[in-house]
Amino acid sequence: MQNLKLSSKSLSTKERRNLFYGLLFISPWLIGFLVFSMFPIGSSLYYSFFRYDLIREPVFIGMKNYVEIFTHDPRFMKVMQNTIFYVGLGVPLQLVTAYLMSILLNSKIVGRSFFRAIFFFPSVIPAVVTALVDRFGEVFPSFTTARRSLGLKGRNAQTNSHANHQRRPNLECRFCHLNHLPDESLTVPL
Repeated sequence: MQNLKLSSKSLSTKERRNLFYGLLFISPWLIGFLVFSMFPIGSSLYYSFFRYDLIREPVFIGMKNYVEIFTHDPRFMKVMQNTIFYVGLGVPLQLVTAYLMSILLNSKIVGRSFFRAIFFFPSVIPAVVTALVDRFGEVFPSFTTARRSLGLKGRNAQTNSHANHQRRPNLECRFCHLNHLPDESLTVPL
């Protein structure tokens, strides 16, 4: 791959064409990154210095929102504790589990390709969609075809509801359907 020379000389025709095609190929990602990541981050930062309720015009209040959050909001510390808890416990558990699964799936076992495909599916299916489908199944248990086809009972929507917003949700094994076990047997309340 030829490096582009960044000097005072102008680019040759080939270098300009390569630059054009390079920018053309990364433009969908770049546009998506700017529109769906940088713009929301920038506007959130901008509006954090304003009192804005989507109905009236924004009123500049400076650092008052930050002072309010850090000093007067009783939920802020709970939210920070939950975030630190998930980052401190969830990320290491996911890494260790992924490492152990990779060791297991690289060993010589019967049906290795099948098990590799099964464990790859959660990477293909976004976690948000999986969570929404799971929560939809709690509200409407008759719509959970996977559970129904395996003869599993849906989770009790009343005991697992998130009415208590300060309660940490359970860490659940998403592969319980592989063992034909109900979720409750693999739920670890925290």
